[in-house]
Amino acid sequence: MSARCPVLVSVEAPPLIDAGVRSLLGPHSDRISVLESCSAQRAEVTLFDPVHRPEAADAARAAALPLVALLPRPDPEVSALALRLGAARVIFLDIDAGELVATIEEARTGAFQTTIPHLHFLSARESDVLAGICRGQTNEEIAADLHLSINSVKTYIRSTYAKIDVDRRARAVRWGIEHGYQDRLPS
Repeated sequence: MSARCPVLVSVEAPPLIDAGVRSLLGPHSDRISVLESCSAQRAEVTLFDPVHRPEAADAARAAALPLVALLPRPDPEVSALALRLGAARVIFLDIDAGELVATIEEARTGAFQTTIPHLHFLSARESDVLAGICRGQTNEEIAADLHLSINSVKTYIRSTYAKIDVDRRARAVRWGIEHGYQDRLPS
């Protein structure tokens, strides 16, 4: 059985984020090797900060490297920017080491499709409730469809509104339609 070579990764981010990623990946050096910026080796995956290092996306695309965007927190606008720049996946800095390693390995193999970033920061129930709102359902109809109490639906609505930064149903519907929730079926 042959040993698998570690994925060669470049991190294009401010120094603090770079150091944090290196620290997180250090114990997994058998699977992931983070390259130094002056390394002559060619990366297989690029992790980048779309706000502070958007130019990294151009270089990665020119070299046909998979791009994974690193964001400090869920932000729909920055996530959309990352996708426009060519990111195949958007991840947040609160990710654990195991998930980060798996994401990098998947990026190298091309095993994942581009993901919609908001699915990472809305829970499954929040996504289901938002989908119901986008379909024009009342709170009572959403509760019946999802087998939840009306109070649970209201709680999910409040937490969803806070995460997508809206303050009323009409704005939630607009946000949800812009992000494809009107067609989403309950999970």
